[in-house]
Amino acid sequence: MNQRCFFLGQEKIPASLRPLLVNTIRRHITEEGVRLFIVGSHGKFNHMAAVVLSELKNEYPDIENQMALAYHPSIKQVKLPDGFDESFYPEEQELSPLRRAIPSLNRGMIRLVDYLIAYVEEDSADGAQKIFQYAKSLQKTKQLAIANIAELQPEQYKLESAEGQSSGSKE
Repeated sequence: MNQRCFFLGQEKIPASLRPLLVNTIRRHITEEGVRLFIVGSHGKFNHMAAVVLSELKNEYPDIENQMALAYHPSIKQVKLPDGFDESFYPEEQELSPLRRAIPSLNRGMIRLVDYLIAYVEEDSADGAQKIFQYAKSLQKTKQLAIANIAELQPEQYKLESAEGQSSGSKE
């Protein structure tokens, strides 16, 4: 069975998170049978995931990488990263006000997938935390399996102690 996975991350992530993200994605491919990865088009975590997926496509050519667009392409054009098969704009996004486009996309994608790879710290106060709480409610009903890298990572990777923090756009 082809399993599907989406990514969710907060605004600020440490660059040192990358090796843990690579290992988490690799585990989802080899152990969980994930073959379809869907990444949003905004935020540092999604960007990092897109780069990693592009690289892993060489190692696992049978995976499919898609980019979900929060905004209609006529409003905001996004260049599809190398190693990605396609981008798509979910039909239900047209009903979402522009200022809620990213949270709306995230909720919609979380309802469609089997797995969520996230980077959301427990004390985070940004929009990703609200969407993550929604995802956890689906996890309780066994509709979604979540790997929150913020909970898995070694202490030296924690955002509050990471040197060279990076910030991104809202998720």
